[in-house]
Amino acid sequence: MLKPMVIGVEGDAALAWAIAAALRQPGRPAPALIPLHTVCAPATSRAGIDCLRPTGPPIAALDKALAVTDRVLIWGADAELPESWLDARVEVLGDQFVIRRKRQLPIRMRRRPDPRAVRQFLRTGDPEVLAADSSPMARDTARLARALRGQRFGLALGGGGAWGFAHVALLQSLEEAGLPVDLVAGCSMGACIAGIYAAGGSDALNTLVARRRWLLPAMGMSGVSVSSLRRYLEGITGPIQLRDTEIPFLPVTADLNTSKEVILREGSVADGIIASSRLPPMWPAVRRPEGWLADGAILNIVPASAVRREGSDFVLAGNAIPNNPRVGEHRVGQTLRAACMLMWRSGRDRSLHADLTVDLGDPAVTMTDFAEAPRIIERARERLLPWIPEIQAAWGALGPVEEALPDNVIPLRKAA
Repeated sequence: MLKPMVIGVEGDAALAWAIAAALRQPGRPAPALIPLHTVCAPATSRAGIDCLRPTGPPIAALDKALAVTDRVLIWGADAELPESWLDARVEVLGDQFVIRRKRQLPIRMRRRPDPRAVRQFLRTGDPEVLAADSSPMARDTARLARALRGQRFGLALGGGGAWGFAHVALLQSLEEAGLPVDLVAGCSMGACIAGIYAAGGSDALNTLVARRRWLLPAMGMSGVSVSSLRRYLEGITGPIQLRDTEIPFLPVTADLNTSKEVILREGSVADGIIASSRLPPMWPAVRRPEGWLADGAILNIVPASAVRREGSDFVLAGNAIPNNPRVGEHRVGQTLRAACMLMWRSGRDRSLHADLTVDLGDPAVTMTDFAEAPRIIERARERLLPWIPEIQAAWGALGPVEEALPDNVIPLRKAA
C-alpha cells in the first residue's frame, strides 16, 4: 500500500464527494471523506466512499482513516487543519482547480460546473450522479483525481505532414484501450491532430480524414492568406477557443525574434493550429501578441518537454517522421532522405523527456500524400498493437511522487 495521502478540499460538499468518487479504484481501499463543516450530504458512507464525521478532535478521525485507507479527503481543511498535515490541497479559483503540493509548482486544471448533477446529489445523497461519464464535472474531477494519484496522462504529437495522420491511429488506439488523455500538445501536423481531437474528439478526427483531400489545397493557399485554412479547420472544430476544449490543448510554436518556444493559451483552436504550422518561406510567420510565431517543429518537433512542464506524470510521445523514407536515389531523393533523417533524430532527441516514444512514420508514403490518410492510419494501428500493453503497464505503475525535483528541472526519460 502506498503512503496515505491526505488531501484538503475547498468548496462545497458536492465537490468533495465528486473528488472522492473519482479517486475510487478497483482493488484499492475506499477513499475516506472527513467533513469538518457542519453540513455534509450524505452524512454516511455511500458508494465505496467512507464518510467519517469526527465526533471529537479532527486528528482522531484522521488517525482512524489512515489506518484503513490510502486516500483521505478532508473537506474544510482550508479553515480547520494546519498546512503541514496535508500532502495536497485542492482549491477552487473561478473556472479552475488548483492543486498545491509541497515543493512543487501549482497545477491548474479546468473546472466546469454541473448544477443539475449537484442538485440531484443534494436531493438523493447518491454520489454516483457526480461520477457519471455524461457529466462534464465528473470528467473534470476524474482528471483531477489522476493528477492527485500521480497518474496524469500527457500526449506529445510531433510534426510530419501527411505522416502525422498516424497520430489519429494513436489516439484511436488509446481510446479503445481505455487510456485517458489528460493533456495533449503538438506542433505542425501534430498540432492539427491534437487540436481537432481536443476540440471534438474522435468524431472530429473522422471528419478530418473524410475531408483530407481539401487540407493540402487549404495549406497551399495559406501561403498568401490564412483565411482559407482557418475556414477549413473551423468547419471541423467550430469556432472553439483554446480555453474551452474538452481536453487541454497546447499548440507549440517558435518565436522567430527571440528563438524561444511559445505555447499558446489564448485564441481559437484553429488559430493555434495555424500558428504552430507556419514554416517560412512558403508559410510566413504570423504576428501575435506573443511574437512572430512559426512552426514549433523548428525548436521542438516532438514537444514532450512541454507536456512534462505542464504537470503530466506520464508522457507518451509520437514521432511521425520515418527515418528512411522510400524515395529515389537522385539528388532530390537524397536531399529528402537526409532531411527526414535529421527530423527523425531531432524527434527522438526531443522525446527523451517522455516516458515512452512510439515511432509512427510510414516510409511507404511521402510527406504530401494526404489522400493516403486511411492507409497511413491503418498501418499505424497495426504497428501500435504490441505497444498498447506496454503503455498500459507503464502508466498504471505510476503513483504519487514522494519528493519533488527543483522547479527548474525537467526529468529526462529514456525513449523506448
